[in-house]
Amino acid sequence: MAIGLVNGDAMPHRFHTDLLTRLGDQVLVHDATAFLERAKAVKSAEEIGLLEEAAAIQDSVFAADTSNIRPGQRNFEVASRVLAEVYGRGGSNALGGNNGVILFGSGTRSEPSVP
Repeated sequence: MAIGLVNGDAMPHRFHTDLLTRLGDQVLVHDATAFLERAKAVKSAEEIGLLEEAAAIQDSVFAADTSNIRPGQRNFEVASRVLAEVYGRGGSNALGGNNGVILFGSGTRSEPSVP
């Protein structure tokens, strides 16, 4: 019997070690990371179109918000504007966003950021 692990180095060390120890010589373990990464990289025309739409939303929001940021604004003020532009207000879907992650933060140049 054989199994393939994907990104085994990112697994919690104890889990990964226990898994391999308990399987012992009974199971052949392959690193299937490279195979799966190649398979995931192949995109259909539809997937490419969706990726391009998502990138266009990101570019649009970034361009709009960099021109609206002013000294003294707080992170939440800018972030709430970004969220409203992407997801809409009161049920309106402004730019078509419906899921995703928005990472946002700011700080003074050359100084460590603080949460």
